[in-house]
Amino acid sequence: MFKKRSIILFMVSLSFFVQAQETILVDAIKRNELHLNLLTSLSYGFVEISYERILTKNSSVGLSAFVPVIKHKTYAYGFIPYYRYFLGKSVANGLFLEGNLGLLARKDNLIMVYDQYGGYGSLHHTGLNYGYGVALGAKLKSKNNFIVNLYGGVVRLLNTNGDNVFPRAGVTVGKRF
Repeated sequence: MFKKRSIILFMVSLSFFVQAQETILVDAIKRNELHLNLLTSLSYGFVEISYERILTKNSSVGLSAFVPVIKHKTYAYGFIPYYRYFLGKSVANGLFLEGNLGLLARKDNLIMVYDQYGGYGSLHHTGLNYGYGVALGAKLKSKNNFIVNLYGGVVRLLNTNGDNVFPRAGVTVGKRF
């Protein structure tokens, strides 16, 4: 009888230990990431840096900020907060769907206005555009916690007289810490 109770007690205590082990593994992952978008730097002339925080095994939130490094005709800076849902079995790794919001600052644009006398004047347009968007992508993580993101999507701008969409695309490299 004593042996039977000891085995039952051992099995019950082992089940608590296994549960505790799983909790420790989930809590022990590194949850912060910092990325640099190479695609926007090379093709659009923007420096885009992103910070991402892993919330659960399948979700994360982040913020991308960009500024042009060369003279850009339209945008002065921008912020894109996003939420990602991961479809893979690994922690915040694999294919993902992204929902985002865009906050983009337009800078002065020179517009020539011709009047009835043949003269012209200039009109400067500035403003803050905002919108929402979606993206689809993949995240690859190495054993050393280096990250590569590949994604593409679009931000639909709501209050603009010019471009109605802003591309959300990237090839980013970063580090999970």
